[in-house]
Amino acid sequence: MGDTKLNANSQWTWPAATFTELRLPSYYGWIILAGTLDILLTTVVLSLGGSEANPIASAIIYTCGLSGMVAYKYFIVGLVILGCEIVARTRMSAARRLAQILIVIHFTPVIWSSGLLLIIAT
Repeated sequence: MGDTKLNANSQWTWPAATFTELRLPSYYGWIILAGTLDILLTTVVLSLGGSEANPIASAIIYTCGLSGMVAYKYFIVGLVILGCEIVARTRMSAARRLAQILIVIHFTPVIWSSGLLLIIAT
């Protein structure tokens, strides 16, 4: 990203952020996909009478509803991406490995929920 600059009107200008400035955008797409699928499948499981396995997410659902759960889960996705970006600034290979591990971790509840739905459906 570029630096901030003082323009002719003595106002600070901020450079426009672009998606290409992220160091591992293809990995982040998978993390975002996993987070989105987790939200969708959790909503389906809850509508069928199931419960959220994550105690923090469960408490948020109880106090803030599904919109709170969506905000919480995307907040976690954002923290994961931020963590990878911070590591990538100094150790790109470690950041790639971290992103790969986090993709697996984020897809774990998706696989679990999918299995539960298959059991319910049969």
